[in-house]
Amino acid sequence: METVELMEDNLYSKKQVKADVNRGALAVMLNLVIMYVVVFAGLFFRMFCVFCAEMAKTNDYELALANADVIIEGDAFWDSAMESGIESLLAIFLGTFFVWIVMRQKASVKAMFESRNTMTGKTFFQCLCVFMGIQIPVILLDGVIETILNQFGLTAAAGLEMATGGSTTISMFLYAAFGAPIVEEVIYRGFIMKSLEKYGKVFAIVISAILFGLMHTNLTQSIFAMLVGLVLGYVAMNYSLKWSILLHFLNNCIFSEAMSFLLKDMEEKAQDIIETGSMGAFCVVGIVILILKRKKILQYVKTYVGNKEYYKYAFTSGWFLVFIVACSLGGLMVIQRL
Repeated sequence: METVELMEDNLYSKKQVKADVNRGALAVMLNLVIMYVVVFAGLFFRMFCVFCAEMAKTNDYELALANADVIIEGDAFWDSAMESGIESLLAIFLGTFFVWIVMRQKASVKAMFESRNTMTGKTFFQCLCVFMGIQIPVILLDGVIETILNQFGLTAAAGLEMATGGSTTISMFLYAAFGAPIVEEVIYRGFIMKSLEKYGKVFAIVISAILFGLMHTNLTQSIFAMLVGLVLGYVAMNYSLKWSILLHFLNNCIFSEAMSFLLKDMEEKAQDIIETGSMGAFCVVGIVILILKRKKILQYVKTYVGNKEYYKYAFTSGWFLVFIVACSLGGLMVIQRL
């Protein structure tokens, strides 16, 4: 099997690899642009509605404009705007439609959901533990980064708050718990990963994970998303996209949204104990699983790594580099002065 795959690797040229990597990068970049456009359009629409409401009350343009400015500058307006998931839901599905237009000839929806190996309860539990166990190392790494930034009078605490905060509206809950897991899996483990699979399973998993991580444009979320993207990619590649969607859903809905809702009325100390304890348990079990499975993991990587030249081609692909730079700059925006 390994010999056959290596023979197939030699059929793909530098131009082919770069073309497919660039296509994928362009697709996810288009998705991000559409999401930002829709969200900002929704924000401006809200501002316009505030002005119209004030205009109806006062029937005076200048007075209505002044009153609208006061309302828009208030915390209540921005809290309402930021917690509305309506624009986000519209954005992700509209973005996915355009990704499908760009990628439909490279990866069919039917092929994405094909089952490969049988997913057992034991295997799924092991994948879940590794997935959830990544949170503790990322939090520790975030602490190290925060300490270093503090030495220069900077902080990235806002990024951590955005990454861990639960939803406060039904629309945002629907977006975070259902919309995002489905759409993100279809785009990154579906269209992107499937289009690159012919260059090697590991290559496809790694590149899709990098794009997935950077897409979050948030230092804390990007590191976490990149690592869990490897787990999600492995699950989708070797079992089915439906299992990676379920894994993603459990993280977003049960271990993030539902837990935040259940713990919100508890004292902060009790919340920290429960959250840290549960994540710590997953981390310990996940580490044990990785240690026990280390030989199989290394053998999998060795067998399916693909031609190592492909990685060089990918990281020198124009649009892939543009995406990395753009998302990295976006991630730096969460860093603020203390």
